[in-house]
Amino acid sequence: MTDFLNFDPVAHEYDWSRYLPADVQIRAAQRLHDAAALAPREAFLDAGVGTGRFALPLAGLGTPVVGIDISPNMMAQLRAKLSAPPASADLVGRSLRLAQGDLRRLPLRSGAVGAVLLVHILHLIADWESVLAEVRRVLRPGGTLLLGQERGQRGPSREHYFELARARGVFREHIGAANREQIHAYLMATGAQITPLESDDLRWTQPWKVADTLEMVRRRTWSSLWAVPE
Repeated sequence: MTDFLNFDPVAHEYDWSRYLPADVQIRAAQRLHDAAALAPREAFLDAGVGTGRFALPLAGLGTPVVGIDISPNMMAQLRAKLSAPPASADLVGRSLRLAQGDLRRLPLRSGAVGAVLLVHILHLIADWESVLAEVRRVLRPGGTLLLGQERGQRGPSREHYFELARARGVFREHIGAANREQIHAYLMATGAQITPLESDDLRWTQPWKVADTLEMVRRRTWSSLWAVPE
């Protein structure tokens, strides 16, 4: 079994299946910017930048962003956004730098960034503790690690299929961190201080047709279904 999951196979449909409204992305970027409290010209690392859902609006605020991902196809989707309005603004181009790389071996010098963002990534990497060790290395002393997670009600047809897959032993459970409580416990054991950020203004609803859900199941859009046979 692989020790990490690469989203190359589903990069072209990632934004469709992980819907996040543009206005929520902008509000989230502002929240991340404020929480990071960067010094002038200090960089913000989006570790596992993916399709740029957070990196692009952060760069649009003028925040110097470094985006790193192991998936070239995911970053190709991000670069396509850079060539289309409104992301093609000069401000974004000047503020965003991208690199393909493994989060367990970040291509950055020690203390290079003031803040790091990790969203939905640690459950995809078996030795997720090594990612956090690298994050600690590249953060300046007193820097900020921001952990993001989307939560909410899942469609009943999706959850029903997941339960059927689990019952048949073909559902892939997380290969990395099991939950945020496990991550928080590890961080506190290494001396980190954890502060929850309020998110009442970062809520949204998205209706899904059963047919769309079944299509995502058929195409195995979610990584937990990649091991399900025909």
